[in-house]
Amino acid sequence: MKLESLTRLLAGANPSQSAQQQEATDQQSAEAAAQNSEAVKLAQDFGSASPEYNPEVRRQKVEELKSQVANGTYYRDSKSVAAALARELFY
Repeated sequence: MKLESLTRLLAGANPSQSAQQQEATDQQSAEAAAQNSEAVKLAQDFGSASPEYNPEVRRQKVEELKSQVANGTYYRDSKSVAAALARELFY
């Protein structure tokens, strides 16, 4: 990372920084990278386990909606739609 390179450059220019401080900085960087990697994996696992993101479930929902629209039976309460739009836009 650029930040690590800059930190090392500054550490070389500042002889008062001890080897322990450099080691602590390196350890913090490694821990942050490990946490980021774990967070990415958890996000991927969450998305794949969620039923609403399952392609088959989505396909079935789309087919149901298409059928309802074609038959003229599709209905949504306009107040609910307006409330959902307001939440999405303003919150």
